[in-house]
Amino acid sequence: MRSALLVLFGLALASCDASAPAAPAAVYVGNRGAGEAGGTVTRLDPADLSAPGAEAFGAFGGRVMSVVESGRRLYVLVDLPGPLGRIDVVDLDTGERVRQIAVPSPRRMAIADGRAFVTAADSSVVTSVALATGQPGVSVDVAGPSDGVVAVDGRVYVGQWGGGFGTVVWILDPRSDIVRDRVVVGCEGPRDLVADGEGEVWVFCTGHPSVDGSPVAAGEAVVLDGAAVVARIPLRGEAGTQGRHDAAFSARHDEAFVVVGTALARFDTRTNTLIGYVEIDGAAASPVASVALDDASGRLYLGRFDAADPTGAAGSVSVHDRTGALVGTARAGVAPVSIAFGE
Repeated sequence: MRSALLVLFGLALASCDASAPAAPAAVYVGNRGAGEAGGTVTRLDPADLSAPGAEAFGAFGGRVMSVVESGRRLYVLVDLPGPLGRIDVVDLDTGERVRQIAVPSPRRMAIADGRAFVTAADSSVVTSVALATGQPGVSVDVAGPSDGVVAVDGRVYVGQWGGGFGTVVWILDPRSDIVRDRVVVGCEGPRDLVADGEGEVWVFCTGHPSVDGSPVAAGEAVVLDGAAVVARIPLRGEAGTQGRHDAAFSARHDEAFVVVGTALARFDTRTNTLIGYVEIDGAAASPVASVALDDASGRLYLGRFDAADPTGAAGSVSVHDRTGALVGTARAGVAPVSIAFGE
């Protein structure tokens, strides 16, 4: 009898996925907002998408470009008129803003060794910030405006998008704040970067349409292992949107996604291959502004511009399974360009 109970107990344990991450308690949507000062953050309940999203933490006085959650704090990157900008640090347990950190025209940030590395749209520097104190550290010059950034295995990778014409990914040493490598990736507009579960970095180049008769450059995915290019995957069109967070990765499923037109390109990150394209209903009328993936549920959260007035009217977040099937829709703010999950 005892052995039978042990077998049943073992089967019960096997039926539970111990590696599955905890479901998020909240979804935070960074809305760029209307005009130069209309940025907001919307809080959604992932268990009840029909409930109205609540505007959280008040006004930010600029355009919200990114939201990043770490250690029960939400880092809100706010772009102000001119070269100015800041990071507002929000304690998610109290809802209070505990700190504001001045940084130039912030776009995205990655965290490594207790510091944030913040890219800038109107400056050639990447700013490092000590998260414990909020003090900006050394600014690293990457020779042009940058966008996507990711930290993995003691390196910080920075994409020099250059409006769709850049070709360089910079690799920084987070301990010494110096440039470790400069990688010419062989495609134009490296903007979205994600790290997979094997220490490789996926660089998604946007490409660009014809400008003044110049050749069209289609999007491309380039996989880096350290500073070496180990895979190159052409895409069927431009990668990315009018937003800024167009790619996501699932550690649980070893898959990456990036926006390509009205679809998501879906990749197997174990074999570094393209699985195919996931068509998104209504994306032609209501373009995708941002992509995030909740590993607990395997659901994709897509920020969507308002179809009639993308820069002035409230957008939405549509939720899909990994095949693209619609699960639900929630209301967001104007231009929902970044999505983060709270514990």
